[in-house]
Amino acid sequence: MNDVDLIFIRTNWEVDEEGRKINVANNPDRALTSNEYVEALVRCAYGRYKAKAQTNLCECVEKMFENNIIPYAQRSDADAFRKALAAKKVREIFTKHEKKLKRLYTKIAGEDGMINCKEFSDLLYRKKIIDGKKMTTKNVLKIFNNVQEDGDPAEGEDDLEDMEMSYSEFLEALAAVASFCNPDPYIAFEQRLEIFLLVRMGADTARR
Repeated sequence: MNDVDLIFIRTNWEVDEEGRKINVANNPDRALTSNEYVEALVRCAYGRYKAKAQTNLCECVEKMFENNIIPYAQRSDADAFRKALAAKKVREIFTKHEKKLKRLYTKIAGEDGMINCKEFSDLLYRKKIIDGKKMTTKNVLKIFNNVQEDGDPAEGEDDLEDMEMSYSEFLEALAAVASFCNPDPYIAFEQRLEIFLLVRMGADTARR
C-alpha cells in the first residue's frame, strides 16, 4: 500500500506557472487524468514485475494486464443472478403479477409475439426508468444482450436490432433493471423486485 500511495503521488505531480512541481498534498483535486491513470498502471506494472530476471518495462505491462487486469475486467456471474431469480420468493412475485406481466409483454410484442431491443427501450423510456444516471441506454443494451438464452451475444448495435426477447427473457430483463434501479444489498431482492413492478412500472403491473 505504501508503494501504491507513492505511485499516486509521483503520477499526480502538477507543475505550477513557474515550472515547479506541486506535491499531491497541495493538489486539491487529488485525482488522476486519463493519461495519469495510464502512467499509474505502468508504474504499478513495473513495481509488481521488475524483480523478474530479464524483464523490461513493456514485458512488465504485458504481464500485469494478462495476470492481474484482463482476468478480472468486466466480470459477471449470470448463473448466480439466474439462480437468485429461481428462488421461491422471487418466483412468487412473478406469479403474483403474472397476468399483468403477460398482458404487458403481449401488448409490447405485437403481432410477432417477441420484443426487440427498441421496444424494450421504449417501454423503459415511457416509464421514465432510463434517466441517464442509474439506468442508461448503454445499461439497457447490455441487459438485453445478456438475457439472450440462445446463440452468441451481440457484438454491436446492428446485431442487437436482429435479436428478440421471449417472455422468460423479458422477466429476467425486468429483474435486472430492478437491480440497477435499487441495488441496496440490505433489502431482499424479491422486495426490490416487487417495489419496482408496483412503483416504477406503474399501472401496467399493479394489482386490481
